[in-house]
Amino acid sequence: MIYSDGAQAISSMKINQIVIAPIGMAQPLNKRHHFFIKAVNNEEVSTNLGSASVSASLVGTADFPVGVWSYDDLVSEAKRKRNTALVLTALAGAASAYSASQSAYSYDSGSFSGSDSYGGYYSGSYSGYSYNPAIADTAVAISTMQTAQNMALIESGLAAELSSYGEVLKLTTVFPGYEHGGVLVIDKLSKRNYGDTLRLRLDFGSEIHFFDFDLINPKPEKEKSSPKNISKTEQGEVRAPRPNGSSWKFGNGNKSESTSEVKLKKFE
Repeated sequence: MIYSDGAQAISSMKINQIVIAPIGMAQPLNKRHHFFIKAVNNEEVSTNLGSASVSASLVGTADFPVGVWSYDDLVSEAKRKRNTALVLTALAGAASAYSASQSAYSYDSGSFSGSDSYGGYYSGSYSGYSYNPAIADTAVAISTMQTAQNMALIESGLAAELSSYGEVLKLTTVFPGYEHGGVLVIDKLSKRNYGDTLRLRLDFGSEIHFFDFDLINPKPEKEKSSPKNISKTEQGEVRAPRPNGSSWKFGNGNKSESTSEVKLKKFE
């Protein structure tokens, strides 16, 4: 059994060695998938490794490309989301400040009547607005402070997200006898892809390495009358590569015994 950075992995060995470990195999297909990749350069010349070295596709009746996200792609997306959130927060803050300033206005109305010293009688009504600047200043200050706090949370969220991308595979020159690794991020898949095969192709040095992953529904329909079938669906597992290829299965596999494959428990 092969491990890479503590995760179960599969290896492709030619002149160079490529090791790939799926990360978080239990996640649903509507989330981006992550793989840890490590490449060992056993050739006599240096070669580059980065997200551009990898392509992904769904293999079936026709190959369908799957997007691979580079570090720059992920950073740009995070910053776009941050900028959009800041604009919306600023607009909401301006509206809140205006609303707060209006709270300083108060409306009053009433009527009056009486008699004067000459025996005359008078009556009337009044209405109008009054403005209290102290109330306005306090309300606007509270609204402005809340907007600033919201913007600070957005900035801290961006910093945390960028920090999480620190291990994403970046373009690096790998010299002979050295190795390099990082996290590969691919596009979201969907439930309709269950039953398909996800194929990763890695071009490294003079070689091309392929890795196939079967996408298996982790929650197939259960047969209520059969406890055995229920246990099959609830006990998730992945399968290690067969001796003659690099292949793994996501989700729940067939429980039948086979001497040509080794069962591994699904890891989070």
